[in-house]
Amino acid sequence: LRAIRAQGRRMGRLVNQLLTLSRMDSTPEAQISLVPMGLGPWLEELESEMKRLIAPRTLEVAVTPARVWADPDRLTEVLMNLLDNIARYTPSDTEVQITVKTDGSAALLAVEDTGPGIPPEDLPHIFDRFYRGDRARTSQSGGSGLGLSIAQSIVHALHGDIRVEPLSPHGTRFVVTLPLAAASTNLQH
Repeated sequence: LRAIRAQGRRMGRLVNQLLTLSRMDSTPEAQISLVPMGLGPWLEELESEMKRLIAPRTLEVAVTPARVWADPDRLTEVLMNLLDNIARYTPSDTEVQITVKTDGSAALLAVEDTGPGIPPEDLPHIFDRFYRGDRARTSQSGGSGLGLSIAQSIVHALHGDIRVEPLSPHGTRFVVTLPLAAASTNLQH
């Protein structure tokens, strides 16, 4: 019964992910409600949830004040997706850091870890739908290979960009770039 319940939950997550991607593909603007939001207060509200998700890993948050045009619920989905990947695929002694900086007319939200990193051959494919690198191909992880595709679709609908950077000697950094609210008043839907 436990195995059936676990598979049922996994299938439920997969169906929800596919529905999200389908909606984002057909009408991305209808799925997003852009509002000006401060990234610092938003991260403060999520801190206990983030720590619970990645426990026992440590979390450090460093924020330069920044107001962006974003959908708080969808941006939370992106962040939790990135943190869920850390929780699934990095050792428990991994350190996690979230930073916010500004660069010109954009805010940079970075999520990085000190885990083993992503193999170079996987990097060009990690945003591809259903792609799972060797570390992710175990049935134990439960990953579908859709999470980063969903994150990318949401970030693009927010008029932003997402990229991955390998860290030396090991680790990974995901950087989400979003327009600053003061710099882009014409983005409201």
